[in-house]
Formats: sequence, C-alpha cells, structure tokens
Amino acid sequence: MSGTRPQRLVFGEVADQYDRHRPGYPDALYDMVIGDGPVEDVLDVGTGTGRAAVAMAARGLGGIGVEPSPEMAAIARAKLPDSWVVETNDFEVCRAGDRHDWPLITCAQAWHWIDHDRGFAKAAALLRPGGVLALFWNRPTFRLDDLRHALDQIYDRLAPDMKSSLRGRGTGPKGQLPGVELGRPPTGFTAVRRDEVRWERAYTTDEWIGLLETHSDHRLLEPGHRAEVHGAVRDAIDERGGRFMLPYRVEVLRFFA
Repeated sequence: MSGTRPQRLVFGEVADQYDRHRPGYPDALYDMVIGDGPVEDVLDVGTGTGRAAVAMAARGLGGIGVEPSPEMAAIARAKLPDSWVVETNDFEVCRAGDRHDWPLITCAQAWHWIDHDRGFAKAAALLRPGGVLALFWNRPTFRLDDLRHALDQIYDRLAPDMKSSLRGRGTGPKGQLPGVELGRPPTGFTAVRRDEVRWERAYTTDEWIGLLETHSDHRLLEPGHRAEVHGAVRDAIDERGGRFMLPYRVEVLRFFA
C-alpha cells in the first residue's frame, strides 16, 4: 500500500466512478433524519458527490455541502440546485455560511474521516438549541453463503490485512465512536440516539467491481495488486451467476443539541 496519499482524499481519484457506483439510502432514512420538525435547510458534512444532499434537495431542503476533495465537490456542485452551495473545505475549519443556527447537520458515510473531538465541538457550535447532528453509514451485511465464503478466502489469500467492509467477513466497520456505545453524548449535546434502517440492493459483477474501485482500502493497493484482487472477486461472482443481493443496515446516530 502507498503511504504518500491521504486515505481520506483518494476518492477524488475516482470521483465520477464514486458517483455512479456508491449506494444511496432508503426513503425511511430521510424520513427519520429530517422528521416532521421545522427543518428547511441542512449542513451536509463530507457531502462527497452529493449522494445524500441531492436526496434532501429533492425533499425541498436547501443547504450547504462541505467536501474536502475538489473533484468530489465539483460533481456535487453540478448536481445540486441553486438552493445549495458547496464549500470545498475540511469540516473542522469550514465557514458553513457563517451561521451558528443550523437546525440539522448531516454526515453520510464520512464522520470516521473527521477528528471526533474537533468535529463534535464544531457541530455543537454550529447547531441552534434543539438542533440535531445526524451521522449515518450503510453497513453491508453479507449473507453467510457460498459467495461470502469465496470472498473470505480471496481476501485472506491476497489482501489479509485489508479492513474494508466489502471484503466479506466483518472486520469492524468504520465509524465506531468512543463513548456512544455507553450512551454518553459528547460535550455540547444533551442526548444521543442510535437507530437503524434495513434495505437491500442487487449487484451485477461489473457493479460490484465498480464499487470496490471507489473504496479507500482498495484504492491504496498498488495497481497490479488491486487488479489481482478484483480479478479474483470478479471470477467468484461470475461463477455464481454474475449477480447477488446484498442486505444493508443503515446505522443512524443522532446527537441532540
């Protein structure tokens, strides 16, 4: 693996592919996060290519997306309506429209790239009283079947140290937050709630390999090594019909200011 590329920024190398292949989130997730309260705008942290922001814009919300990768931010900017602005910056130092009265801050699939202490302090300072910081992650939950067994063997043989959630066997998903398991909200927040939403998606072989190409642990493999891993994964899926269904568990953490 290369040690010269910051892992949190390698997504910009494949921004277009990221936008095509990363899964979205079910409507039930947005129903939960936006709720019935008076939320008209949202600050979306680590907005990427706008996967969550575009869905919230379709529900009538305006807002600001904050994204450190210029390549990813450019795609989000092109997809979002005029009611949105995309700030290319790290969340810990972003301007966020020079506001400190946000009703909702969201972060889809990205909080593990943010310094937790600084990130929670920043969010608490930007939220209005009663506002909510909502963090959520798609967690793939492979069925214990023949394909899962084959993927386990491939990664054990070719990339035993890889911690990607897409390798098959669970390796401890990114985004686990110290203290949250014990129900202790960070400073600046009064309560924390954990929920989940379940959904599933069908993948063809090409769609799955496209998704692998967008994950940082795979991006950091040397090109030849990555091609070997992906070739073996491709063969395993093709040998089993070239298509499979993957259940997802969306983990949702909401912090109340």
